[in-house]
Amino acid sequence: MGPKGIGMIARQNIPCNTVIGEYAGGLLPHDEENEFDYLAAISIGHLAKRRGKVVLAHIDSANTGSVTRVLNHSCEDNTMIIKGCAGMDRRIMFVCTHEDIKAGEAITINYNWENGDQVCYCGTSKCRNPPGAKRNPEPDLELQLELESEDDADSEDESPPRLNRKRKASFDDEDFGSPKKRRGKSRAS
Repeated sequence: MGPKGIGMIARQNIPCNTVIGEYAGGLLPHDEENEFDYLAAISIGHLAKRRGKVVLAHIDSANTGSVTRVLNHSCEDNTMIIKGCAGMDRRIMFVCTHEDIKAGEAITINYNWENGDQVCYCGTSKCRNPPGAKRNPEPDLELQLELESEDDADSEDESPPRLNRKRKASFDDEDFGSPKKRRGKSRAS
């Protein structure tokens, strides 16, 4: 199988804007996201959204799902994830080409890795993290000290500064993006 994974090769020419298939897998609650490697966030529950809540779930395609789950990562991908609805209640995600793909060419997607230490084996000229490159620490694990303001420095309360984690932006209900490769068990691109 090699470091890139299983992958998918086009057996015939595929024009731009062609749906390759549904991105499917097991549906997991949002709070279990760190236990699995291959996840894509999806909004569920249109009624909850109307009440001011966004309910998120994750599609886990590590061990089950459609054929699109074997697509390899590329920093210069030729497909993208698009969202849709089937009826009023079922949210779905599709893999669609955003450029023409020639027969024999790999069909790829950008995993949008969240951490800077994930090695990328795509081999393209625009590869963001090739083997042997210097890795960046994962930004959301860096701790920062929040120092008291100068006005509070003169106060009698000598409480220690607070430690806070940097947080990433939350998912927008309308922007699901590509499946994200999580840190953990590695199934390389």
